[in-house]
Amino acid sequence: MPYAPYEFMLRIDAVNYDPHEERRVSARLGRAPINISSGVNFLPPPPPLLAAFRRGLRAPTFRSQYDGPHGHIISRTAVSMYECAVSERGLVIDDHNVVVTTGVSMAMHVLGVHLAARMPGAEVLVPAPTFPLAGAALAAAGLRVREVLHDGDGRLLPTPEELMRAASRGTRLLFLNLFNNPTGECYPEAELATLLAWAREDDLLVLVDKVSVDLVEPGTAPNVLDIACAAGALDHVVVVSSLSKERALPGLRIGWMIAPRPLAEELGRINGLACMSSVGACASLLFVDMLCRAAARLGAGGAGPAASQAAVAERFVARAARWAPLAPGLGDFLDAYRDPDRLARAVRGFASWHRTLLATLDRNLAALTRTFDQEIVLGGARSGGFNVFVRVPRLDAVDPYAFAVRLFRRHGVQILPGPSFADADALRRRRPGFWTRISFAMELEALIDGMAKMLRFAGEYGA
Repeated sequence: MPYAPYEFMLRIDAVNYDPHEERRVSARLGRAPINISSGVNFLPPPPPLLAAFRRGLRAPTFRSQYDGPHGHIISRTAVSMYECAVSERGLVIDDHNVVVTTGVSMAMHVLGVHLAARMPGAEVLVPAPTFPLAGAALAAAGLRVREVLHDGDGRLLPTPEELMRAASRGTRLLFLNLFNNPTGECYPEAELATLLAWAREDDLLVLVDKVSVDLVEPGTAPNVLDIACAAGALDHVVVVSSLSKERALPGLRIGWMIAPRPLAEELGRINGLACMSSVGACASLLFVDMLCRAAARLGAGGAGPAASQAAVAERFVARAARWAPLAPGLGDFLDAYRDPDRLARAVRGFASWHRTLLATLDRNLAALTRTFDQEIVLGGARSGGFNVFVRVPRLDAVDPYAFAVRLFRRHGVQILPGPSFADADALRRRRPGFWTRISFAMELEALIDGMAKMLRFAGEYGA
């Protein structure tokens, strides 16, 4: 069954993101369109990762081999090692628990196909508003998607109690998005523990999309796998993530799933039908990302004892090196991260990039709310990520699709209104007014200019 928010988004995309339309608008205005609702991190990616990608292309193992339906072994090794390294509850997983995919949407669809085959007609609960491709990927796989909206003030996401009340006999899956896209909200640890305990008791699966979880200070976001360990619910959790949002690398299409081993085996087989090999060239980049992320976090943000960073790197390199006899060029690639000076530069560069990114996001959001505080209303309490869901009161009476298309064609500003993130009728009942996602991981001048153009046109619209 078609998923209404995704269908609405596609209607917008067919005009506002059509390359031919964009070219015509750009030619008329003498500039590129300004996208203030992209959901994309337009800021520069980490230099150490780009260097790792270039270096990895010289190793045949990353470019000259199919790596199988579960994904490149170095990617799987890196993801599992990182999660174990940052766990405070002694999490034990390995590469058998990881499946590499071409992004998070593919990962969710693969899980949906598995569940729909085993439990025809199964239902998934989706807290709304949320990322439209989540519901779309699960619906396209054959699951019944039920959105749950909060009925009250103070937050946009439904409470655990609202989610549990919404469940039916057919509910087999709960989707969670940390941090929520578009609201930036996050379920606190106590609420996550409640939901995971419910999943264990009622034999549900919880699908957690944590693509934005690193867009806060290291260690401050809830660790879902640790919470699941404490709740005795690790066998009821599937975590998906990617480098698209956090590292500004959506074009490389690298995502992954972490699941209980028997489930991961089955998900790998399904994944192989859609994409027999992951993007092997990205395995080098993912390995260095996880290494630097762990070393920076455990080594005091990249400024801590070099010995601590070296110890983290040594464990990563030693585990990956086990595959060197089967992976041409892997040994030479890993040698760069055995050198203490090169390692320290990479970790410092990564940590510096991360601090700069967070400072830029804080600055941009502060400027956005300060400049337009009389004209927009922020929904929910943002905890992280680079999106906010805002209401524009002067547009409350207008048709969101018509306004978005006319704004683009007239002024070259691209937005994605509220019906892209929740069923339009349900959103209208619970959250009346004109809502849109604002993504602020971009140059501040362009963000302010795009917002100003949208609000000026709002004053003219329909006049």
